[in-house]
Formats: sequence, structure tokens, C-alpha cells
Amino acid sequence: MKITRTIIILTTLHLLFLSFIASAHSVILWAYVEKGKVYVEAFTQDGTKIKFAKLVVVSAKGKILLEGKTNVEGKFTFDPPVKNEMTIVLVIDDAHKAEFKLDAEDFKEQ
Repeated sequence: MKITRTIIILTTLHLLFLSFIASAHSVILWAYVEKGKVYVEAFTQDGTKIKFAKLVVVSAKGKILLEGKTNVEGKFTFDPPVKNEMTIVLVIDDAHKAEFKLDAEDFKEQ
């Protein structure tokens, strides 16, 4: 009985620890359009800037429009080759990736 209880407690603690690690390393990608340029910011859930990470901008049809890297502040700015739907993909490694979709509406001047 004590062994079973110990196993349950240790398993629970282990799962809580793993979920804490996973949430601490969640990747967040944010993008917006202002005055015809696209501004991208990449950071972790705890606010750490994601430096020098690969970014790929893909059209709605799956064509790669451009590639780049975030700077030391986790930012990337570009002139969009098209002002239509596109997805910005941040790739750190096989386990850490994020996407942000911009629609044609995002490119309309306000």
C-alpha cells in the first residue's frame, strides 16, 4: 500500500515537473502590419527573446516568399513581397516551432 502511494506521488510530481518545463519553453510568435511593413517578435512564455531564430514566410499556396532570422532582440521586420494571406513560421528546432497567420485584411491601410 505504501509503495503504491509512493509511486502515485512520484508520478504526479514528475508529470507536474514536465508540464512546468514545457510551459516555460513555449514559443510565442507575434506579427503585425504597420505602414506597409511586417513586424515580427519572437519570445518564450517567460518573456525571453528568441535570438537568431530562423523565420520562413509562406504564401497561402505554400510558396516560400522569403526567409530570415530574428535579431538580438528577437525581432524581424520585412517588406512583404505580396499584400495577401501569408504565414510566418519560426523554427528553432524540431521540438520548438510557432506560426502566425496574416490575412489580406491585415494589409489594408487604416
